Amino acid sequence: MEPISLSLCFPRSTTSFSSSVSRGTAPGGTQRSPTGLSSSSTNLGQPPTPTNVEPATPATPTAHGGPLEQAAALVGAYQALCHETSAALGVQATLHVPPECSGLIPPESPAVAANRRSLSPPSMRMGGARGPTAAAAPGVFAAHILAPSNELAYLARANLLRNNPARASSTVRVHRGYLLTSTGELKPGIKADMDEIKRSTGTEITVLGESRTGVRPPPGVAPERTAVEVTGAREAVDMARVRFLVALDARAGLFVDGSLDLDPKCHYVVAGRKAADLHHIMRLTQTNIYLPSPFAAHWALPPTAMCGWENHLRPAAGHGQIFITGEKARVMQAREMLVRAAHKSFKSQQIHLTARKLDWMITHRKDLVLRFMYDNGTFIAFPPLGSGQELVTVYGDNSIYISRTVRSLARLACDFYVAYFKVIPSMAMGYSSLTAMQQSAPHPSLMVPGGSSAPAAPPAAAPGAKAPLNPASALLASQLVTFRAALGTIAELTETEIVQVNDYVEVYGSDAAVAEAYGRIAQLDYIRRANRSTTFRVELGMEHKDFISGKKNGKINKITKTTGVDIEFNPIPNNALNMWIDVSTPDTDRGLEGFSLLKDELPAEISFHIPEVHHKRIIGVGGRNIQKIMKRFGVFVKFSNADEHASLGGYFDNDDNVIARTPAKNAANLIPLKATVYEAAQQQSTQHYGSSGLGPMGASSSIAAAASAATGSAPVPPSPAFGHVRDPRGARRPTSFIT
Repeated sequence: MEPISLSLCFPRSTTSFSSSVSRGTAPGGTQRSPTGLSSSSTNLGQPPTPTNVEPATPATPTAHGGPLEQAAALVGAYQALCHETSAALGVQATLHVPPECSGLIPPESPAVAANRRSLSPPSMRMGGARGPTAAAAPGVFAAHILAPSNELAYLARANLLRNNPARASSTVRVHRGYLLTSTGELKPGIKADMDEIKRSTGTEITVLGESRTGVRPPPGVAPERTAVEVTGAREAVDMARVRFLVALDARAGLFVDGSLDLDPKCHYVVAGRKAADLHHIMRLTQTNIYLPSPFAAHWALPPTAMCGWENHLRPAAGHGQIFITGEKARVMQAREMLVRAAHKSFKSQQIHLTARKLDWMITHRKDLVLRFMYDNGTFIAFPPLGSGQELVTVYGDNSIYISRTVRSLARLACDFYVAYFKVIPSMAMGYSSLTAMQQSAPHPSLMVPGGSSAPAAPPAAAPGAKAPLNPASALLASQLVTFRAALGTIAELTETEIVQVNDYVEVYGSDAAVAEAYGRIAQLDYIRRANRSTTFRVELGMEHKDFISGKKNGKINKITKTTGVDIEFNPIPNNALNMWIDVSTPDTDRGLEGFSLLKDELPAEISFHIPEVHHKRIIGVGGRNIQKIMKRFGVFVKFSNADEHASLGGYFDNDDNVIARTPAKNAANLIPLKATVYEAAQQQSTQHYGSSGLGPMGASSSIAAAASAATGSAPVPPSPAFGHVRDPRGARRPTSFIT
């Protein structure tokens, strides 16, 4: 069995998300009114938008240390995770540390430093040493796995992803009077609650503004309020945030009920689209309702769990625990309403997506997945992280919005790209020698702790040992070690996942990341000598096949003639929504050029809402008006009437009934086109039109008087020929028509 080399990047070390929860006014009595009428009061409200996708380390010291201490702790946590994985599974899992953290660990050797500089982008090769005083936040961490089999390699990968020590943070804004005394000290009761929450969730809770920390409230927080920061693992942060808000309600004298434990897949369905039903219950009963994260049960699953786990959760596990606070009678009323809503009939729909894409959605696009569930009132049951399973089940109570959720997932899968290199098999003859070398050396390391890759020297021959029978084979094995080390460095620099097994090299990631990694790998000597063919694989919706092909397949033919690549459309097994587009060629340069040209032809879309009453006038007679607009910007525009909109459930947003589509190379025209369509709709809405109707003869004066009284204008004096109006031809016609 051939060994497998796998290099993957962990999700960013800190994804900072903020919740603008305001907890009441200044405390003046033993009980305050509930504040759960806003979407931010419940954990199921509008999903938090990341304020910064880059690592967000506080500029000022906090109770759990400054940037340098946090970076050092994070490096230690990642190293410990790699060591534990190696010991548990018998693989080699070695950490790649970001360059900005290089001062926190032993320095790298000159040879390794030179290798890293040769692979680093120009922006990272600037002068100046990075010492231990560097204040830059940690970047992306990567791990390199070398395993004797695919099964062990992917078990190690799953363990690293599931136990990723990356930290998230959430900020809750609270009135200072609820937390701090007049002298700025933390109240004893609040401190006890925070200590219990930190112990049970493994998070850090910091009150910004507490006198002993010496930290002032961040910008944007009013002086009478303070900010509470919860930091830790993402799911733990969600749990700690909910428990902290519940503790505040309890300290304010509200009754707390946490006995309701509903099936997690019911939560978003009970809440309704955009949590409208949940907010209706909260307004009706004047209570606060706190729901757990929909991924709380998912992250607790082992990678060996099978699909359908969501139907076998134990109620006592607490993954579906819901907290309700308020007056006791109203809390019981809200509880009964939730229980009744949970007994509605549920429907489900399944879709098959690539296992790596599902892992990528959970680890890198989690906020978008939450948005899909929030917008449609559905629950998405992903397979366990790193399990390799491809089946996703969507639950809901409305077939239209279940289908809309499935389409959203299929569209999100198209943002994940794959590239393949196939090398000449004879160049892989050093695998057996490499395996023998690894077995004779105790725990060889392909990566130095400094975060770079270093070629591993062959172990010294034991006394009496025979030399290798094939010196060329040993040479190839040494080159393979260097090649794998270079792949690990490229994976870290481009934030991609790179797998090398047998005579294949596979690259996974976003479009820009895969293209950059492809270009770097193509420059390696090993690939230049041994490459046989390369393939870019793009996933696209089936409805876009005609769009990407062009008239009589003109777009594809132009790319193939220009670059000499082969482009094939292949169906995806068990997936009727998407297809694969494979761009293949033996020349790496032409492959990159063909992929770039194909990306320019991929559809770029934008959707928005225009009231249906304006559609016909914007389109014009025979489509003349909209044709002018489309020709001006080179964009296709489609308007959906009420029936079509109801059958689709909207485009990118529930209310969107207009979609504009153009090739990606023309994407800059989408926003101006949207503005032009809005302007045309506004012009139509400001126009005034006359109307006519039948009325009794002689009633004109009374109607005119009523109109003048309503508008405040002077009444029009009656015509000398009252009762008749003269038309332009001089004839008289009856005045029973009121104009």
